[in-house]
Amino acid sequence: MATIGTREAAERLGIPQAKVAKMCREGNMKGAEQDSKGCPWHIPESTIDEMLKLRNNL
Repeated sequence: MATIGTREAAERLGIPQAKVAKMCREGNMKGAEQDSKGCPWHIPESTIDEMLKLRNNL
């Protein structure tokens, strides 16, 4: 499973990086994980693709 960081996710979604990080912390980013607290987030690319698909269907 390919993953991306919060910066790339933010760029692809067109939202601030801080919002992506907050979504990860709050459990609103499906499958996002950290190696340990304070480490970068690993977000599945498929999650971002799903979010973009849902947004485009609205």
